[in-house]
Amino acid sequence: MSVRQLIVLGVALLAAVGALFMVRGLAGRAPVEVATTTVAETGPRVLVAARDVPAGQALQPSDLEWRIWAATAMSPSFIQETKDPKAVESYTGAVPRQALVAGEPVMATRVVQPGAQGFMAALVQPGLRAVAISISAESAVAGFILPNDRVDVLLTRKVQVSGTEGGASEQARSDIILQNVRVLAIEDTFRAPEGDSADDALRGDTATLELSPRDAETLALAEELGDISLVLRGVENEAARGAPSAARRGANVLSQGDSGDEIRVHAFGSVKSQSVSKAGVN
Repeated sequence: MSVRQLIVLGVALLAAVGALFMVRGLAGRAPVEVATTTVAETGPRVLVAARDVPAGQALQPSDLEWRIWAATAMSPSFIQETKDPKAVESYTGAVPRQALVAGEPVMATRVVQPGAQGFMAALVQPGLRAVAISISAESAVAGFILPNDRVDVLLTRKVQVSGTEGGASEQARSDIILQNVRVLAIEDTFRAPEGDSADDALRGDTATLELSPRDAETLALAEELGDISLVLRGVENEAARGAPSAARRGANVLSQGDSGDEIRVHAFGSVKSQSVSKAGVN
């Protein structure tokens, strides 16, 4: 082996050893931590819906919250915390004219405050009607029916029953004519009592019910035929909400016939005509 080859081999060996030490040094070095900077959100806080709220449902404190809003996307209609810090309290009980989507800013022009003109109209669900009837302690569960409760409507009337020998006798009859009806208000109270008075009965002479147009006609006819009572439904029936029409659930529904001498009784999908006498229904 020549001297030149020995020199080249030695240089290569030195280079390999140097590379080995360099790799070991890099592997043992601690990783460099990259500092991350969290940019805090800035901007005015506005009142928004904390969850979806359907039209006609009174706002509760849990339905509202403050949320930071981009200053470039602000509108004069938004409710700002700096201008109205008690807005959550003041808008509790207000009723949206249209459904609110979670995260949507609440605007004064889109809700109706209690006592304001059009409040009851906003409280009624779309497609339904508000109908007031007279009640008493006996016909309204001694005052323990409260706004937003669900009730059945009971009709009690006198009927003529034919005897076996051709005669007729008068008997009392009761029928549930409407089921799962929402109570909008008792007298002028549209919200259940809170705090120390939450266990008190709510007494009044009128109850406002939320009915479909067909059921409103049924109730008006029933009031002419006999006495109306409200039957309070238990909380286990909450799942039945959403379909207040009595006809869809098989309850007896009274409707006027083509002439003034008869009514039709709708029961479980069948229709039967009955004549009307001064004493009631034959």
